[in-house]
Amino acid sequence: MPFLRRASFVFATESELKTLCGLPPDKALAFLLDVGVGLVVCKMGDRGARIVGRRLDLYVPPHPAEVVDVTGAGDLFAAGFIGALLEGLGLETAGRLAAWAASRGIGGLGRSAYPDAPAWRERVAEERGDT
Repeated sequence: MPFLRRASFVFATESELKTLCGLPPDKALAFLLDVGVGLVVCKMGDRGARIVGRRLDLYVPPHPAEVVDVTGAGDLFAAGFIGALLEGLGLETAGRLAAWAASRGIGGLGRSAYPDAPAWRERVAEERGDT
């Protein structure tokens, strides 16, 4: 509990939320926010994700992709989300970039299709409207 109170973000799947809180996902989201978590990102696989805060409930649709290997997709989603925030982009854009990063990764075996720095910069520029 002390760790949760200090958490700015919690990234979890629906089953991880249930395991962590012992509650169904919707109640687990509310519980985590009540405990003091700043933002909960519920990863729902091919159904997308939800970004939930005290005054926010944002659905992030999945980015289209041919699925080859889902290993690491959740980590890529989290990395894309945090990377977008570090770029100074908003939560909605962070969700789109997170979905994009995860979709790139599942298109190949292992790390073979993970987005590299040039691809990331190009995608961020697109989101900013710099292209």
